[in-house]
Amino acid sequence: MPIVQSPWGALRKQAPVSREAGGVVVEKYKFVVTADLAANDIIELAVLPAYHTIVDAILVTDETGTATFDVGIMSGILGSPDQARTCGNELFAGAADASVVRMTKAAGFRIAPIEGDRAIGLKVLGAGITQAGQVIELVLFTKQ
Repeated sequence: MPIVQSPWGALRKQAPVSREAGGVVVEKYKFVVTADLAANDIIELAVLPAYHTIVDAILVTDETGTATFDVGIMSGILGSPDQARTCGNELFAGAADASVVRMTKAAGFRIAPIEGDRAIGLKVLGAGITQAGQVIELVLFTKQ
C-alpha cells in the first residue's frame, strides 16, 4: 500500500497553529491526483498540530469513480516515507466520492492533544482512482 504525500505531508507547507487557548484556526488541505491510486493507497493529506484538537472537518471530493475513503490519524512520524504506516478512520469511515461531507464521527472530536504534530491520512477504499486531475480537499478546523 503506497503512501503519497500532499505538500503538508511532505513538510513543504506548514499547518496553521492557534496562538491562544480556544482560538480556532482553519486550513484547506488539497491534494490533486496525478497518478493512479489503488485500493488501500494512503494520501498523507493533513496535519493535526501539537497540542491541538479537532473542532470540525469537511471532506470535499471530485468524482473519483466508485472509490470511498477513510480519513484519520496515521501511524508513524509526520512526513516519514515509511510505507508501512497505517491510516485510521477517526474522522470519516467509507465517505463517498463526488460529495461534501461534514465530520459526524464522535471519535474525531475526541482525539486527545499530544506534544507532537500528527499526520491525517486519507485511505482509498474499494476501487482505485484512475483519473488524473481529481481533487481531494479536507477543510480542517483545529484549536489549542
